[in-house]
Amino acid sequence: MCVVMWCNKERPSQFMVEKAFDHNEDGGGGAWRGTNEQGEPVVEWKKGLKVEEMVILAAELPIPYILHFRIASIGGIRSSLTHPFPIGKTASLALEGKTKG
Repeated sequence: MCVVMWCNKERPSQFMVEKAFDHNEDGGGGAWRGTNEQGEPVVEWKKGLKVEEMVILAAELPIPYILHFRIASIGGIRSSLTHPFPIGKTASLALEGKTKG
């Protein structure tokens, strides 16, 4: 089962991020609130990250944010299975991006 950290008021320490990754080492990601070029709210994300990248995200993302640590269950470790992703024929499998929200 995956580990999710909801970072609403405090950032997790480097130790906490590394320990979460130790138990769920098949990739990580994060999501946070941002704005697009028109100043509208968006949700931004990065996924398919290694522990070093997760430590940097945890230290730099604007609060609040979510960190996700993955364990591959079915299909092995592949970027096409990095989640979350929408279900559908036109779903993007991009490892980073923005969406309205």
